[in-house]
Amino acid sequence: MLRLLKRRDFQRLNQGATRRVGKYILVDVCSNRLSHTRLGITITRKFGNSPVRNRFKRIVREAFRLCRHQLPPSLDLVVRPRSLAENATMMNIMQDLLFLLPVKNETT
Repeated sequence: MLRLLKRRDFQRLNQGATRRVGKYILVDVCSNRLSHTRLGITITRKFGNSPVRNRFKRIVREAFRLCRHQLPPSLDLVVRPRSLAENATMMNIMQDLLFLLPVKNETT
């Protein structure tokens, strides 16, 4: 499972996570005991109506899917939008994710 869905996981991240702030998103990062990185998305009604919120969630999931192999394993991430995120593209979100999180070293 690559997504955070349980309330207790979100609460654990709210208490013991490190917050990183980008241009379009806020990311709370915490380590987990699994071998893969998981994604959670939190978005309030203040951000916009349901089509706007759903578009943001789709864009974040796709950006995470594309850059997942570059991220270090064993992390839980919760992504929250900033006000500029309403007009953000998938590439903007992906660049923010890669900038805010440590990139896994590829040694071959």
